[in-house]
Amino acid sequence: MAKSDAHDQELDMFEKQAHRSDKAEDYYLVAKIYRYRGDGDMALDNYNHAALLDNKEFAILKEYGLYLQQVGQEKRAVMALSQAYRVNDKDEQVNSALTQLGIVPGPSLKEQSELAQPQIPKGPIPPVDFHKITNSLGFGGGSKTTAPPPSAAPPPSAEQPASTIQAPRD
Repeated sequence: MAKSDAHDQELDMFEKQAHRSDKAEDYYLVAKIYRYRGDGDMALDNYNHAALLDNKEFAILKEYGLYLQQVGQEKRAVMALSQAYRVNDKDEQVNSALTQLGIVPGPSLKEQSELAQPQIPKGPIPPVDFHKITNSLGFGGGSKTTAPPPSAAPPPSAEQPASTIQAPRD
């Protein structure tokens, strides 16, 4: 169609369909038609519109970024290819194009929320009521007396002098 539509009737039909539906796929199709016709400005405009409508569609982002690189718009190519990398970081063409543009593919291109998260939950750690835990495990015995904490050393007796604890030697 890019070569045989002499009076732009079919292209006009596709453009009207894209405007009516406002779907990224329709703008993507129109962009490809303009690209193969050699109208770079209209192709870029429609690629951009498609990428704005659906910034998670890998095929659109990849082709848009590669086309931007091909026509020499490197800054915009980096943005589109970085977004494509966030969607699919395994694609060799995207990784190669980013490398050619001086960008090292890796976690730095990902969004903060897409990176591995720590095992500890966010926020303050809630307080723990150890009395409930020991009672539920059967260690409480129901008495109100409290034993010294397990890490506390017994007080020195009057019969034995207090000794100094030394660190073990190697």
